[in-house]
Amino acid sequence: MGFLGGVAAAITRTWAEEAIKRTGIAKSMIETHEALAFVSLGIFGVLLWGRLVLRDKFRRKTSFSYFLIAAIGLGTLSAKGR
Repeated sequence: MGFLGGVAAAITRTWAEEAIKRTGIAKSMIETHEALAFVSLGIFGVLLWGRLVLRDKFRRKTSFSYFLIAAIGLGTLSAKGR
């Protein structure tokens, strides 16, 4: 659901971008937010793909890698929220 929400946000970003331009927020802040949003979306897309491919075949090494990628995704998501 989170990945689908990210896709919806990416699609509707142009509408929000027009409204934000009128508020006077610096363009560099918008570009940083947008870049982090696409990185987050890519990371969570990879995690979704991994879940679909691996299904119930998670092993200790696979789980650690999955958790590490998820933590990086959470970091980019929280940095985007600033």
